[in-house]
Amino acid sequence: MAAVGKRVWVPFGKRMITGYIWRFRENIEEEEAARLKPVVDILDEVPLFPDSMIPFFEWISDYYMYPLGEVVKTA
Repeated sequence: MAAVGKRVWVPFGKRMITGYIWRFRENIEEEEAARLKPVVDILDEVPLFPDSMIPFFEWISDYYMYPLGEVVKTA
């Protein structure tokens, strides 16, 4: 079952990469939905971090100008 904080396997160009479920949205514009990647597999049984950590990760990424995915991966 999908949940914020779980890792997912998604296509990215010609390769597959690991991503994170960051948030859920109900109303998505059609052109924005076209840019979303389909989830091939959910890799975790339980979330790696609670959704309450998201603002902290975003702050670290902005403050240190470091990619958000790398911040989460390092944490």
